[in-house]
Amino acid sequence: MGDKLPWFQSYPGAYWSDYAAIGLNLNIPVFNGFSVRSKVRQAQNQIDIFDATIEDTKLALDLEVRNAVAQINNSLLTLNIQNENVVLAKDVFHNVENNYKNGLASLTDLLDAETAYADAQNNYTNAQLDYKLAEIQLIKAKGELQSLTK
Repeated sequence: MGDKLPWFQSYPGAYWSDYAAIGLNLNIPVFNGFSVRSKVRQAQNQIDIFDATIEDTKLALDLEVRNAVAQINNSLLTLNIQNENVVLAKDVFHNVENNYKNGLASLTDLLDAETAYADAQNNYTNAQLDYKLAEIQLIKAKGELQSLTK
């Protein structure tokens, strides 16, 4: 026994005996209260929740695109119908105007036809606006809407 360990040389005053001891401490948990299994289950539940959220988001985006396409189709039909209404109201107005000049229609009829023509033009303008808004909604739903601030 000595105060220094002689690895490769002997030191004076170091006495060695025939006995040695090595200690090893091994800690193996036999029962951990199912904590690892519950943590794995919680992590798997979080993964499942995230997967469901991703799927819901995909479905919502797909629905938004489909709704935007349907809105464009409806707006286009409305736009065509309103255009036909403008043409018809214009024809009616010109006919009533000719009849008024020839004394066959009253001033009230002429004013009513002019009002109907103006209303048809307003409706056509509103239909154009609705169509453009539907186009913007489709672009937005597809994720192609560019930011104005660059």
